[in-house]
Amino acid sequence: MTRQRTIALDLDSVLADVMLIWLEEYNLKFNTSIKKQDLFQWHLHNMLPLTEKYAQDLFTYVWKKRWKDIPPTNSDISMVTNLLQKAGFRISIITKRDRATMSFVAHWLDLYN
Repeated sequence: MTRQRTIALDLDSVLADVMLIWLEEYNLKFNTSIKKQDLFQWHLHNMLPLTEKYAQDLFTYVWKKRWKDIPPTNSDISMVTNLLQKAGFRISIITKRDRATMSFVAHWLDLYN
């Protein structure tokens, strides 16, 4: 019996370009103009004047209220994951998040196949 190979893909910033929308919300709330290329680490509370909880709460807000606005990181992401599946790979999506956002993540994944 052949064992199916698995590829694990992270959701945030690997499949879903959530930082674009997170920054739109952050810039709106704090009247700043930070761009994605200005960020150099994932722990935003170490770079920006905000708490770790506020950063996480803003991610939760973005996923709950603006999930439809979150673009994929690449316009071909659906094609690539489908090709991997056709090549025999099992795709596992991994993510760490607030449980309240899971249904919105599922909707986003359905939207981008």
